[in-house]
Amino acid sequence: YQVCQAALNKLYGSEVPVRGNVAVTVYGEPDEGGFGVMAQVFSFLTGAATATGFKGLGPRFGRKDLLTFSKEKIDANALCFGFKRIDSNKAVLVKFFPRQIPFPLEKSQRLSNLMGRVLSGNANPEEKAEFRDLWMEKVEDMLVNRKGIGDWLKIEGISA
Repeated sequence: YQVCQAALNKLYGSEVPVRGNVAVTVYGEPDEGGFGVMAQVFSFLTGAATATGFKGLGPRFGRKDLLTFSKEKIDANALCFGFKRIDSNKAVLVKFFPRQIPFPLEKSQRLSNLMGRVLSGNANPEEKAEFRDLWMEKVEDMLVNRKGIGDWLKIEGISA
């Protein structure tokens, strides 16, 4: 969400973004890590869709093929996404550095350990609750508090 919001803010400024007027390139495969899930969020917010998207009504309102995946790796340390306005050709590249999200080391280690236990089915109810609470704390730091966002979310150049 933060990736898409930052891109749209940069592309549109004070204007209201127009659904179906933004092409999105995901620099990763749909089944690689979280790229597919993130692409779904971008699709919901921008209207950009893959080959199965809406063709439009005549020449208007088309969203098909506005969301594409690329095998190209722009930055080995970041998840990268391109956003381009169809009407003006303004474009931005957003880099998301998940490892840069500030979270206390002790909590990060505990979260990692609990994730393994939860995913393997070996966590007891208290561990599941602790995992959920730690996970939601980290999500809140990102989405609500935007803690350290300048370190983990970067926008590169706007071009027209």
